[in-house]
Amino acid sequence: MVRKASQMSELISLSPGCREEVLRRLHCVQGHTRGVSRMVNAGTDGLQVAHQLGALRGALNKIALLLLEDLLRTALQDNLTMGEAKNRDELLAELFSVCAPFMESLEPAGVSEGSLASEGEMLPIAKR
Repeated sequence: MVRKASQMSELISLSPGCREEVLRRLHCVQGHTRGVSRMVNAGTDGLQVAHQLGALRGALNKIALLLLEDLLRTALQDNLTMGEAKNRDELLAELFSVCAPFMESLEPAGVSEGSLASEGEMLPIAKR
């Protein structure tokens, strides 16, 4: 039986270092998001807003990859340590089901390569 993603937290915890890094990056994304909201409220050029949204998407993708890498490492280490080959296939199926949505979101839909800010690049935001 494959558990839902919400049940995986019972099985796999983020390492303390990963948790701190994810929280740090999320805090940066929150600040960046507030900056983009200010840009929209101020009537900033739509191209500048689009660049900022591309940067936000890149930052979120990096957070997702960091999180997934830690989950995979932790899950595989724990499973190999326990030596439970029977559960390994079930665990991998769970991990793949959680990874699939992240992998689908890594490529911007309908946007040509190089047209947005570099992945994770945070362009300066004018403060008003």
